[in-house]
Amino acid sequence: MIPERKKWWKHSNFYHWNFVPQIPEHFIKRYTKKAWWVFDPFLWSATTAIEAESLGRNIVWVDIQESLVNRAKELMDSPEIKKEFFVWDSKSIKTKNIIKTVLAAIKVCNRNDDFDFIFVGDGELYPIATKMVKDNNLQKRIKLVGWQNDILNWLDKFDVFLLFSKWEGLPLSILDAMAYGLPIIASDIKGNRELVNKDCGILIDPNDIESLVEVILNFENNFLLMKEMGNNSRKYVSKNFSFENFIGSYKKIYEEV
Repeated sequence: MIPERKKWWKHSNFYHWNFVPQIPEHFIKRYTKKAWWVFDPFLWSATTAIEAESLGRNIVWVDIQESLVNRAKELMDSPEIKKEFFVWDSKSIKTKNIIKTVLAAIKVCNRNDDFDFIFVGDGELYPIATKMVKDNNLQKRIKLVGWQNDILNWLDKFDVFLLFSKWEGLPLSILDAMAYGLPIIASDIKGNRELVNKDCGILIDPNDIESLVEVILNFENNFLLMKEMGNNSRKYVSKNFSFENFIGSYKKIYEEV
């Protein structure tokens, strides 16, 4: 086990999810060589970037918070390595596929009066999505509620959870919905496929709006299927993403260091 975490050089432990620097140090030493590139899509406190720099590895780092990226740029001042830092927002136009999702909701509502939709979140296309709903006079049935913090309150209102993104890492929103016991309709992309299987949901090509519409309509009055998939969702998360499994995985990493 690690006797004491690194608190020297550029490590300041200022970020609440900062983790023990010896962990990335171990994996960088084990799997890379000097002058190789190290990529991490979650910059956070720059713990891994600092270790990569100290070991002479080039760095490609991404985060959604510009302040964290700017801080890392100031910290990473070694002239011996190459550095690339990017601010990337997962709410970008191409990623979340919101317009196609809203269009599918409009098509469903125009064909069946028993369906309502709630969209949680915001972004660049929020005004356009709002106008689409208003132009179809569906404001009472398709609600765009903007950014929300009380996610459990909203999950409690859902019968089915829908995420039709074009790209995801490990989609935490799907994990939350599955843990809450909801069946999932999701785009057939790599990140979603890691969580959603035929027992707990349905995967659809993110470019196929008509198939999405049909899948949603087929859930009408199919309460037994929704309940079965929801139960399977909860069981899957409990088995594979429990706190005990999380602690066990980290313990295994510590023991390897």
